[in-house]
Amino acid sequence: MTIAMRPGAGWRTALATTLVVAAGLFSTATYAGPTLDKIKERGSIKVGVGTTPGFFSPDSNGRWQGFFADYGRALAITVFGDPEKVEFTNSSPQQRLPALQAGEFDVLLSGVTVTITRAFQLGFHFGPTVFYDGQGILVRKDLGVTKAADLDGATIGVQSGTTGELNIADFFRKTGKKFTPVTIEDTGEFINALETGRVDAITQDSSDLVGKRTQLKKPDDYII
Repeated sequence: MTIAMRPGAGWRTALATTLVVAAGLFSTATYAGPTLDKIKERGSIKVGVGTTPGFFSPDSNGRWQGFFADYGRALAITVFGDPEKVEFTNSSPQQRLPALQAGEFDVLLSGVTVTITRAFQLGFHFGPTVFYDGQGILVRKDLGVTKAADLDGATIGVQSGTTGELNIADFFRKTGKKFTPVTIEDTGEFINALETGRVDAITQDSSDLVGKRTQLKKPDDYII
C-alpha cells in the first residue's frame, strides 16, 4: 500500500498498497511549504482510511486500530511529536481519491494501485510502498473450483471504481472464459451477496478477502 498525495500542492502479481499524500507533506522544502503549513496551523493530520479489520477499523470505543491506523499515528509523531494529533476519516473506494483531491484529508492510507493515469493525468503523488498484495477471489467451496479459470460462467461480485474491476474483466477476456459481473459499491454488501447466493464469488485484494471470510457466518464453507 502506498502513500498518495493530492495533486497541485493481474490481474496484478503485486498490488502495491501505497500511502497517497497531499502534495509535499514529506517531500522537499520546495513542495512542503503551504501543505505542511496548513497541517501545522490546523494542529493535526487528516488521514483517509477504509474499513478492513487488521488494517483500519474502529474499536468499541470508536478509536481507530490496525496497521494503517498505527501508520497514521506515526506520521503525526513525525510532524508533531504526538501520535494523537491525527484525524481519521472513513472513505469508500469510490470516493477516496476524489475526496483526497478535494482536500477532505491530507493523506490516504489505503489499498491504492499505482497507475499511470493516477500518477500523471490526475496528478496524485505516491509515496513509498508499505504493503504488497495480490487480487484474489473468494468462492463457495461447494462449487468445486481450484483456480480462477474454473469459474467460467460464474457470477462474480466486483467493487465499482477500482482497478480490480478492470483486472477481473481482463483476466476472463485473456483466458477466453466468461463471467457475469455484479457491481457492488458498498463493501459491506459483499458478504450478504455471497451468503445469499446473489453471486458465486467476490473479488478484491486478497488481504481484504481474508478479513471478509472471517465475517461470514460459516467461513469454512468458503475458500480464497
